[in-house]
Amino acid sequence: MVESSPPGFPARAVGEIATRELLSCPPGTPVAEAARRMAQTQHGSIIVVERGQAIGIWTERDALSVDFADPAAFERPIREVMASPVRTIRADATVSEAGIAFRDAQVRHLLVVDADGAPAGMISQ
Repeated sequence: MVESSPPGFPARAVGEIATRELLSCPPGTPVAEAARRMAQTQHGSIIVVERGQAIGIWTERDALSVDFADPAAFERPIREVMASPVRTIRADATVSEAGIAFRDAQVRHLLVVDADGAPAGMISQ
């Protein structure tokens, strides 16, 4: 799909608009710690990484499902509540392609990856 841009302006690439600073944690991180780090850094998501690979994502929306009446819920490892797999998009994809990816995957966050598949940023709807 060709992105429609004003005449004389190139289509914008996802890599140009992505947030470069990623927040990540290992899969054993307690939910409370992940939530604290997200709040402290004002991130809407945290990527769960194991052996250098993104294996999951936990978002502000996912945090809404935590049972605040159950203190044990805060100590659960993030691996038990994360969404997996992490949806990705190439840094050279167009913003229009990102819109389609958001719609098709029914997610609000996409991990931006470079040509080698390494994390390069995050875009949020």
